[in-house]
Amino acid sequence: MWVAAPILPGTNEYEQAEALSKIVGAPDYEVPALAGKLCEKIELSSALLSKGAAAIRAFCGVGIERAKDCVDSPSARRWDLVRGANCYLHRGTNDRGQSGTDTWAIKNILISTADRIASAPAIRQGYGVVNARRAVELAKREKHALKVTGCSPPRVTDGLLVFVYHDDEAKTVHLAGSFNSWGVQETSLSRNEEGLWLVEIDAPARGRYEYKFVVDGQRWIEDPSNGRKVPDNHGGLNSVITIE
Repeated sequence: MWVAAPILPGTNEYEQAEALSKIVGAPDYEVPALAGKLCEKIELSSALLSKGAAAIRAFCGVGIERAKDCVDSPSARRWDLVRGANCYLHRGTNDRGQSGTDTWAIKNILISTADRIASAPAIRQGYGVVNARRAVELAKREKHALKVTGCSPPRVTDGLLVFVYHDDEAKTVHLAGSFNSWGVQETSLSRNEEGLWLVEIDAPARGRYEYKFVVDGQRWIEDPSNGRKVPDNHGGLNSVITIE
């Protein structure tokens, strides 16, 4: 969940992390004097400063934990892997001028490149562990800017149930589910002008349905845009949609 990442030298964040680290690492007899010199950087009140080393050390410990700073050194912080990958992908797409790429697209990339944990049930681990390197590589190959409406869960529009799937490298995509007897070749998706795979089917009767996408006739994949899942009894997950 957490990985070490550098803090930019010369920033307020860096100076505060360095000050907190120095105080926490100092012996008790040095803590009050050192905290007095660095009180502005660590935002320590004069009232707390007068309470002694133990209180000051506790304050600094809370500050370090809250900021997720100083994992291995004053120049390193703990960084949420998903948040870090998310920021990098946003920056990368903006650098390429893809201003239309949004949160749904980034989520889709992170989900589709995650690694499943073989020893853990699929229903407990979600999509698995984020693979930041693979996500960045996929984002670099991104061929279009995705809109929010393009990466949303299935929806009923004018009596039609609309499914959308994003995979620039897929050659064919089919929809298999309990509404079409899990027929692998029954319902095929087509690429639209935005490069997304799309299919519209007559909305089935009211009820709960399970489905998957079949990519290139071999890979059975739950819908990355749909958070509702159930075990498929084969170690994976089916996506679920309810028609009301």
